[in-house]
Amino acid sequence: MTVCEAPPRPAAPACGPAREPGQVATIAAGAARPACRAGVPCQDPFTDADPVREHVRSLMSSRIGWTQVARLAGVPLPTVSYLLYGSPIRGFPPSRRIRTSTADRLLAVTPGSPRAGGALADGTGTRRRLQALVVAGWSERALAETAGLTPEHLRVIVRGRRMVTAATARRVAGLYDKLWDQPPPQFTRAQRTTAARSRGHAARRGWAPAMAWDDGQIDDPSAVPQGIPAGPLTRPELTAAFLEDSYWLIREQGLTPGQAAERLQVTHEALEQAHRRYRSRMLPLLEAFDSLQAEAPDLAPEEAAAQAGSTLATLAEARERLSAGPGQLVAA
Repeated sequence: MTVCEAPPRPAAPACGPAREPGQVATIAAGAARPACRAGVPCQDPFTDADPVREHVRSLMSSRIGWTQVARLAGVPLPTVSYLLYGSPIRGFPPSRRIRTSTADRLLAVTPGSPRAGGALADGTGTRRRLQALVVAGWSERALAETAGLTPEHLRVIVRGRRMVTAATARRVAGLYDKLWDQPPPQFTRAQRTTAARSRGHAARRGWAPAMAWDDGQIDDPSAVPQGIPAGPLTRPELTAAFLEDSYWLIREQGLTPGQAAERLQVTHEALEQAHRRYRSRMLPLLEAFDSLQAEAPDLAPEEAAAQAGSTLATLAEARERLSAGPGQLVAA
């Protein structure tokens, strides 16, 4: 049996001038670099991955997941996964270099990107804005219709949902910017009733008004509202807050009692009744304090106020508020 062997392949022809042995490693190391024309500087198609990786992580901290970032940038999911995590199974670390074109696409994605509306964001600011509008008298149903939400969706948000979509957060923020200092329409009896119910609903839950938040703090989960006690208000606290508002409107803003009642969205009779109750409660305390001061001149004012059943600051405030004539409405 005759065995035929294939003829040896001819050696590849040498191209270019002969190379020194030491040049081989240099040529092999630069094999991946793009060819450059004479006089034209080479542009590296790769760039450092660290800034891009930090940008993606920043987007993730803004509640935009890395898969969403990849979709917004038009970059394959494995590319972004490798950029962030490498390949733990194969023991490869995250990418150290990334194509410049890919980096440009990823860096172009921001939290405000048009298609980032489906990304999740912290719901603290959204919840506080809606609650503040209810405090002002806006009904949850009216707010839901204006913001393009269902009443059920809005109700879940104001009662504590932790996360909302970026699109929802933007819609509510825009609505809040327009309405935070605007009371709801109250031309009809039905409208006034709805506004009163909304304010009462918010008061029972201790929701904070817009003015309770300092600039930039409404979105901070660690911030606390200013000027109101924590938790739902009790009836005495609600009455005190109501009287304080009316006092400020009458004494500081120069409104008449009727104008103050209209601003507070109550009837004139309700405001007068609140003031009469305040007067009947505080006058006996003031009389007791004055009697103690007359009988024991050496008694410290603070001690006299405590024996009268109040505090010195409360009695001083009441004396000022009740100093007007009987026919003039003055309140706390």
